[in-house]
Amino acid sequence: MARPIDRDPTDPSVPLWLSQGRRTAEIADEGARAGLSSNAVAEQIQVVVQLPAHRAREHERAFRFLMAHYPDYVAEKKVDANYVAVSQLHALHRLDSAKAAEVAPGVLSGEIKALALRGVIDSVLASKGTGDQTRGLESKRRVADFVSDATERLMANPALLGIGPVDEVREFRTGPRFAPDLGMRQGRRWIAVEISTASASMPPHQVGRYLARLAQLEQKYDRAILVLPHDRGDIAEMVRRFQEEWIGREAEVVLLERSAQQEEA
Repeated sequence: MARPIDRDPTDPSVPLWLSQGRRTAEIADEGARAGLSSNAVAEQIQVVVQLPAHRAREHERAFRFLMAHYPDYVAEKKVDANYVAVSQLHALHRLDSAKAAEVAPGVLSGEIKALALRGVIDSVLASKGTGDQTRGLESKRRVADFVSDATERLMANPALLGIGPVDEVREFRTGPRFAPDLGMRQGRRWIAVEISTASASMPPHQVGRYLARLAQLEQKYDRAILVLPHDRGDIAEMVRRFQEEWIGREAEVVLLERSAQQEEA
C-alpha cells in the first residue's frame, strides 16, 4: 500500500511538500532581491520551512517545475501527487516533453504512481537508444561528466550542499584508498562528500551499495553526504528511507542540478 501523502496542516487540500516548495521559493527569491548570501538564505529556509535546506530545495525545484509547465494544477489545488512522482515527471519532461504532458494529468491526480512512471521513463530511454554498447558508453560518459562537473562546482561553492559555512575543501583525485570525492571541514569536523549518479530506474536492492558506501565513510568522517543528480529524487528517497528503517536515521542525500553545459551535451 502506498504511503499516504502528508498534507499542509493549514490547508489539507495541498500536499505538504508543495507548500514547503512554494515557501522555499519565496524565501530564495526574497533573499536574491535583498542580496543575501547563499548561506544566509539556507539558514532562513531551514528555520522557516523546518527542513534541511537541501531537502527544501528539492521541493522548491519540483514546485518551480509545476509552476512553469502545469500552473493551473497548482492554482486550482489539483495536485494530489507526492514529491517523488512529480520529480519523476520532471525527469520524463526532460527526456520527452510530449510524453510527460500526456501522462501529467494521471500523475498529478495521484492515479499514476512513481513506480509506474519509472516504467514509462525506461521505455522512453529504450526508444532513444541505438544499441546496448552505445547506451553503455553514453551512460559512462554522463556519469564521468556529472562527477567532474559536480566536483568543480562544489569546490567553488560549497554552499550548494546547504550545510552552512565551510572552512576548508579538499579534493581526493588521488590519495588514500576508499577516500571520498571531497572532504569539507567545519571547525574540527570533517564531512565526506561522495558524488555519484544512478539510472532513471534502479532496483531497490542496488540502492544498498549507496548505504554501504555512506556507512564506510562514516567510519572515518564525522558526516557523510551523497550527491546525486537532481532528477534522481526517487533514488534519494529510497536511500533515506532504507537507512531510516535500518538504523532510525535518514541518510544525507543532496540532489544537485546539472550544469547548463551538461544539459546541452
